[in-house]
Amino acid sequence: MTSGACRDAAIRDLIAATDQVARVSGREPWREFLLGLTRGRWPQRHGWPVIPRLATPWQDTVSAERPG
Repeated sequence: MTSGACRDAAIRDLIAATDQVARVSGREPWREFLLGLTRGRWPQRHGWPVIPRLATPWQDTVSAERPG
C-alpha cells in the first residue's frame, strides 16, 4: 500500500468507529457567570464532579482536575 492508501484506510477506520465515542459537556454557564461576577470567590466547587456513565466504550466527560 502507498502512504495515501494507508491514510485513506485509517480515515475509513476512524469514520467507522464514530459510534463508539460519546461526549458530555462540562460547561455550567450560570456557574461561570457567577465566578466572573464575584471574581472567582463564589460558587466554589467542593469534591469531585458527577461524571455520567455513557453507553459507549469511550467517553469524553468532565475533568476533575481542571475547569471547562
